[in-house]
Amino acid sequence: MNTPAHLLMGLAACGRPGMKSRNAAAFAGAFLPDATIIAMVLWQGWVMGRTGQQIFGTDYFTEFWQEIFAISNSIPIFLAFAALGLLTRHRWAVAFAGAAILHVLTDIPLHAGDGHPPFWPFSDWTYLSPFSYWDVRYGAAVLAPAEFLLCAGLLIWLWRSYQGVLTRVTIGSCLAIEALFVFAAEAVYGM
Repeated sequence: MNTPAHLLMGLAACGRPGMKSRNAAAFAGAFLPDATIIAMVLWQGWVMGRTGQQIFGTDYFTEFWQEIFAISNSIPIFLAFAALGLLTRHRWAVAFAGAAILHVLTDIPLHAGDGHPPFWPFSDWTYLSPFSYWDVRYGAAVLAPAEFLLCAGLLIWLWRSYQGVLTRVTIGSCLAIEALFVFAAEAVYGM
């Protein structure tokens, strides 16, 4: 799924109106699995001057990149963090871990050949999905608009639940960026 969809789902599932630290933690947890990818892509593109084709055709699949992604998409690591949060009664830690786990679980069925091992360090197994959230060869022509509709529904629900201006601007921005990914896929993904 696109990062904005994960952010909206993480806030909807693990945030609570009026609980700023918990909401920030849910948002951060939903973002973390993609943070390494975004940072590495930006570094390679802006600093190293590599093209999108070089980044996503070669760099993305190198052992080094895949090991980094395995760590930031590890359900066992997030479960350990949630357990620590429960033991110490830090609800923000549980919200963070819960949103991260939700992110990983919703990515598993939508990565056709470009997924990550969700059970690292215990297993390098990666599900080879027949579906992709971005690749039209694997159903993205249907899945991407469905993801956008999910995000629109989440925006409506979150908008009614959260009254803060910053939160509303953030969730509105998520939907706008999601729309860019879905409806301008040729510009974003080079399809």
